[in-house]
Amino acid sequence: MMRHITAKHLSSHGSQVNKPKLHPATYTCPQCNATFGTKFNLSRHQERTCGKATQRRIAQLTHKQYAQLCQRVSSLEERLSMLESKAKAL
Repeated sequence: MMRHITAKHLSSHGSQVNKPKLHPATYTCPQCNATFGTKFNLSRHQERTCGKATQRRIAQLTHKQYAQLCQRVSSLEERLSMLESKAKAL
């Protein structure tokens, strides 16, 4: 067993061999550009950190500010659909 460990897992100098990962996957948060090694960690970050920050900002809006925000989003959606239809015509 010791011979196997020495041959397969230790270099000739007795230290462990650090093999690089073939495809180190990184997942980036679109809101804050933080990177994570697994998709699960990114999802957890988005739910706990970035998602809560967005919810807090919306919760702090007054009724008038919220109505203005909704109106702005609606007008941008209309403009986007208009631009998409023009692009299809080309």
